[in-house]
Amino acid sequence: MQLARELIGKVVRPWCHFDLPDSNYLSAGRRNPELPGPSGVVEPLDPTTKVLEFESLGVRVRNTKRFFVLNPTSISYDFVWAPMLPPAMAAVGGPAPASPFSCLTRKGTISGGRRFEMVLEYSPTADTLSESFWSFSIPSQGIVVPFLLVGHVLEPRVSFDRPAINFGQVQVGVKGKITVSLVNDEHLPFSFTVDKSTYDASDSLLAASGGKPLLAIQPAKGTVPPNSKVDLVAVFTPQAERQINYNVAVRVHNKPTPLVLNVKGEGYALASALLLELLDGGTLEMSPTGTNALDFGQVRTWVGNTVLLKHMLQPAYAGRHLVCCT
Repeated sequence: MQLARELIGKVVRPWCHFDLPDSNYLSAGRRNPELPGPSGVVEPLDPTTKVLEFESLGVRVRNTKRFFVLNPTSISYDFVWAPMLPPAMAAVGGPAPASPFSCLTRKGTISGGRRFEMVLEYSPTADTLSESFWSFSIPSQGIVVPFLLVGHVLEPRVSFDRPAINFGQVQVGVKGKITVSLVNDEHLPFSFTVDKSTYDASDSLLAASGGKPLLAIQPAKGTVPPNSKVDLVAVFTPQAERQINYNVAVRVHNKPTPLVLNVKGEGYALASALLLELLDGGTLEMSPTGTNALDFGQVRTWVGNTVLLKHMLQPAYAGRHLVCCT
């Protein structure tokens, strides 16, 4: 006689399925364990916490993440997204504190066997790591799924082709020119503006002093195309014998920190002197005003006598000219 036994089974299926990109932020230990949890203090996180990571190329950029939530059941239900507030703050009520994260699909209904696209945004204003705890809930079923939103800010790869330029010594009133390149290694264009106040060339300063800038950089603003470069021409026009040493700031849109180009140069002026070489080997400087007498002494007829005049240009490296008078 065969024995028979009745078996009873139950199929369990989830109320929802999240089609999220993989993240090892928690599993690989990339999260700083000293960071606070959803209650506002350092604590272990719920092991069921799902992570959604954002990467922002610079600050003040809107970054969007989209993913689907599937309802595998035959029943329609409503869902709600909400930030998780510390108990003390939740008890007081009122709006949630400012956050770089936002959800554009805070509420909705997912029909049975259908999916719903969720949209969340990350708009950082500082280049620091950001975390925010949220919950996805299905009130009718008493289901709450914790989420951790993580935001990273990446520095755009926009830089000068060299950190500094040096004009060396340039004569007063003469223009020295050097070309530098602003290089963009990103796949997006970036606009830039040269900060004239960092090299004493702001419009307000020039208007107050009535002078002309010692240093000019053109173009002073523009856009660097993706994976390309823009040449900037720096022109140094000294107006006096003095040195310059500027840290020129170039502000790239959405880049957290400005680029800095160190610029050095020195202005010099030429001063001339006419020197008479004396018989004892010494020299006598001729007066730049009035009449200078040259005494050839007694000279026989048809016999020449010579004095040597030296025309000196200062600084010394500028050279000298010898003038012979007979």
